[in-house]
Amino acid sequence: MKIPKVSIIVATDKNGIIGKENKIPWRCSEDLKHFKSKTIEQTIIMGRKTYDSIGNKPLKDRLNIVISLSLNAKFNMELFTEENGPFIVTSIEESLKIAKEKNRGEIFVIGGQSIYEYFLGKNLVQKIYHSIMDIEVKNGDAMFKYNKSKWSVCRTVSYKTFYLKILKKI
Repeated sequence: MKIPKVSIIVATDKNGIIGKENKIPWRCSEDLKHFKSKTIEQTIIMGRKTYDSIGNKPLKDRLNIVISLSLNAKFNMELFTEENGPFIVTSIEESLKIAKEKNRGEIFVIGGQSIYEYFLGKNLVQKIYHSIMDIEVKNGDAMFKYNKSKWSVCRTVSYKTFYLKILKKI
């Protein structure tokens, strides 16, 4: 199977923290607008904990694919639509197969930590959209890490409350 274009979209504090107690530890409407503008009408892939943290429902106007290794996870399938999902899968390969079949443009991996690690570890990501909040979170329990020597910054954009680094794989 030819691998479609896969990007990560992530927001962190200054130290790479993405979460605390299964929640994003800040509220930034400016970054949420950026997230929406990039992912609307595209495919988003996330882990079960991320899906739970957004209200256990698919994000509107996107193809939602959830990777869950837990057979006991509960999903509210009343909201399922063939257009938006959520499609529940147990592997990266399954998620990419559905994304390719549905062909909704760019594929965005939206979290959490282990899903980012899996995609980066399998060398499937071509681009990272990294929003860095102008804060430091104490006692965060989820992080975003990547090998900086394998990525180059192709663009930086400053906003009022964060800055965005767009990175491409070297």
